[in-house]
Amino acid sequence: LTDSYFNRVNVHPAASVFLSPTLDLYASPALWQPNNPQTLSQGQAVYTAVSLKSAATGHTLIAVDPSAGYTPNTSSTMTVTANTATGLIVTLPGETQVDGKNTAPVGRTGSVSTQTVGVPFTATAYAVDSFFNFVSTITRPQITLTADDPNTPTQGSFPMTGGMATMTGITMGTARSTLLTAADTGPLSGSLGQRQASPLPVKSGQPTRIQLLVAGEAPSPGAPGGKIGLPSSITAGSNVAVTVRVTA
Repeated sequence: LTDSYFNRVNVHPAASVFLSPTLDLYASPALWQPNNPQTLSQGQAVYTAVSLKSAATGHTLIAVDPSAGYTPNTSSTMTVTANTATGLIVTLPGETQVDGKNTAPVGRTGSVSTQTVGVPFTATAYAVDSFFNFVSTITRPQITLTADDPNTPTQGSFPMTGGMATMTGITMGTARSTLLTAADTGPLSGSLGQRQASPLPVKSGQPTRIQLLVAGEAPSPGAPGGKIGLPSSITAGSNVAVTVRVTA
């Protein structure tokens, strides 16, 4: 606590201070130690553990008297850099990587764009620290992308340079909500923890053919022939069900 010339004032009527970031949306100032807000003692409050989570330039802190009795003050600007890379995040079409974002979906924002069966698209894997900040110094020979789509489970492996792996030619085989997973599978396998992408909505393509299903067969979108099962034996002259479908 100071006067208008920034001289410390030791005597004050039970003043307190609350410290908060002006730029970091993902810090937790209520957890800053020893406590926040603090009651001033001899005109000052010492914080022993202030943690900013988002890697960026231009960070500042602001100190405010909760009773609004004193003029707030903003700190000098600070630069926060990313910590050691520990994992991956994946951005799909419609998403953007965001440093320090620790709320779902972590490390990214935006709405995933619906993709079409059989139409290739591109996703990006990023090396991140434990606070989901992008780490641009990482090189890996092999980031492997897999899908829970039973008809297109393996999407390939891609090199990572400058902390990014651009994963091209991703193609889904089934119209459904699909989950993609990126994993560090090169010689340093496991050094970057794998991560699942946001759910990816996949729609059917344009109708192109007629599908005929006889008794004993069932549709299996994306599978070879688009169906499973073996035709049932039928008795001469008996009525059986036959299904005709329009498919992509």
